[in-house]
Amino acid sequence: MKRSTAFTLASTVLLGTAAALLAPRSITAEPGKPGRKTPAPEVSVSEQLDRLIEQEWQKQNLQPSEMSDDAEFLRRVTLDITGQIPTAEAARAFLMSNESDKRRRKIDELLESPLYAEHWSFLWMQRLLGGTKVLQNPAAGTTARQWFREAFASNMPYKQFVNEIVGAEGDSQSNGAAAWVVSLQDSEAAGMASSATRNFLGIQIHCAQCHDSKVNDWKQKDFWGVAAFFARTRVRRIIDPETKMPTGVFEIMDLPRGEVAIPDTNPPQIIEPKYLEGGILFRPGGKPQVKEFKPKNNPDRKFLAGPADGVERRKEFAKWLTADENKWFAKAAVNWYWGHFLGAGFVEPVEDLDPNNPAAVPAAFDALVKDFRDNGYDIKRTIRIICNTRAYQLSSKPTATNAKDERFYSHGKLTHLTPDQTFYSLMGVTGIENALARGMDRDRVEQLKQRFLAGFVFLFGNDEGEAGDAFNGTIPQALLLMNNVQIQNGLKVAPATTLGKILQKYDSTEGRLDEMYLTVLGRFPTDTEKKYFASVIAKYQNSKLIYEDIYWALVNSAEFQFNH
Repeated sequence: MKRSTAFTLASTVLLGTAAALLAPRSITAEPGKPGRKTPAPEVSVSEQLDRLIEQEWQKQNLQPSEMSDDAEFLRRVTLDITGQIPTAEAARAFLMSNESDKRRRKIDELLESPLYAEHWSFLWMQRLLGGTKVLQNPAAGTTARQWFREAFASNMPYKQFVNEIVGAEGDSQSNGAAAWVVSLQDSEAAGMASSATRNFLGIQIHCAQCHDSKVNDWKQKDFWGVAAFFARTRVRRIIDPETKMPTGVFEIMDLPRGEVAIPDTNPPQIIEPKYLEGGILFRPGGKPQVKEFKPKNNPDRKFLAGPADGVERRKEFAKWLTADENKWFAKAAVNWYWGHFLGAGFVEPVEDLDPNNPAAVPAAFDALVKDFRDNGYDIKRTIRIICNTRAYQLSSKPTATNAKDERFYSHGKLTHLTPDQTFYSLMGVTGIENALARGMDRDRVEQLKQRFLAGFVFLFGNDEGEAGDAFNGTIPQALLLMNNVQIQNGLKVAPATTLGKILQKYDSTEGRLDEMYLTVLGRFPTDTEKKYFASVIAKYQNSKLIYEDIYWALVNSAEFQFNH
């Protein structure tokens, strides 16, 4: 059968739209800790958020969409938590289950999956290190990936997670948390200040780097006051003493002295390390006399320094950054996570928590921030709360009143699969990893996967680093899916491919079609689809080629490429 015919077949793939009632969830209070109030049951927080959001729907005259059906929910939550579509086995079990709390149980199951740690380590590494040389360096990249994986697998409190990244010590081979500082070595203090405030506080002070901001109230002195906390941080390349060659490992050093000055000021206008909307960092001995130094071994590289004061500035900044009293820290994290799952943050853009940029549902935002802070910055708890809300579980099929709503969460957000979601989902539906593993050790397979994934991120990524929901697809991306040799071989009937295993496992046309749909789309075929494809398969005398064409059509359908 020609591929043009397969496109016709793909057009017959219909998105299931049957609505399912939200499964009731049991209420189980978590055990309290000595000297601390017992946390509110997660389900009660989810219901509180829903009530507050529903009040906003009423104000905005929005009729929310129906609840998502089980197939839509499963595909969405599996992609959001693990970064790939559900397996056929998982989809079949979930769709056939009659358990009243199966949605809550599925969320818990996904959060305990190794895929959760793998996916979120990738997201955070892309967010903090994406496009830097750290990820391309075998020693530093491997150590960083391992540290991030372990942080999410152990559910490291978010406060500790950020503190270890910003206050990292040691070198890039022994401490994976050092990767953030190492990645910013070329941009030095200004780059660290910009990245820290944008990623961990959700505020855009980098606009004030060259002059007072024209879009908000940040002044140039505010930016350089933060940069001063990183003025003494340096990254040194470690040289092998025997070969005298670089080892590929970098060491973080914090010098005893070093200052920043506003650029292009003469004489240099020194800026003291200053907390945002707070005081200046305490310095023993008071404000120092500062002068310009030119190192003998590199006289062209000059820096400003005063007397050593024994203050570890970067660590002091990390303490302030992650303090409970910091009004931005918890808000920035909650807003980012809510935006990931709901398709839009309470505040948009998610990294612009400006007073002139109000939240969509302020009461709900404040409630979730309070719970996050009160419960030890528990990331998994926050994800469970978000995913158990009605707002998260609504269908993406809009109503007459909410079709244009992009702000108040009245329907599910239909989004294109991100590059990593596309990659890992294709790995599953093709069986490429099984083919790679034949005759290779595990480390070699992982290296090939990372190289393949890097190509996807490059080809599918957005020019400006936009979020995945801004991705619209391009001709080169479509051609990759349709013509890439590895992908096309993975869609054929062969012993190691997923399709080959499906045909080996099932003898009947119905069984094969069910498994193909569950594997690619996470749902059973509709009666119309099943009848149509059964007739086509019979017409071509059950040839393996017709199964290849149908499978190819499913993988290249719009339904596969979206989250439903």
